Amino acid sequence: DYRAFGYSRKPVSSDPMINFIDSTGTQTAFAYGHLYQTKFDPSEGIVIEFTEHVVSIRGRRLGEAFAKLVSQRVVFVAEADRPTAVLVPDDLPVVTRLEIADKKERPGPR
Repeated sequence: DYRAFGYSRKPVSSDPMINFIDSTGTQTAFAYGHLYQTKFDPSEGIVIEFTEHVVSIRGRRLGEAFAKLVSQRVVFVAEADRPTAVLVPDDLPVVTRLEIADKKERPGPR
């Protein structure tokens, strides 16, 4: 079964990581210790800024995930492929787009 987010039930005492899984199965993990800023706009999604990368998450029902993210309880974020995203009930979270960008490659000032 598809789950957009995996949560830890308790705070992790070591330097936890967030594993980002795209719809092809490719996985990239970043340490919470490198997280500097997180923004949530329900119409735009979640933007997570790490030391050298920016992760953009789009989808629906992302509010709870944002709350868990800022308390370092999210252990993975999984992007759904198009057929799966359509099948996820409207009352459950779904990640429809997951983008990871290297800050060095992003154009323009920040």
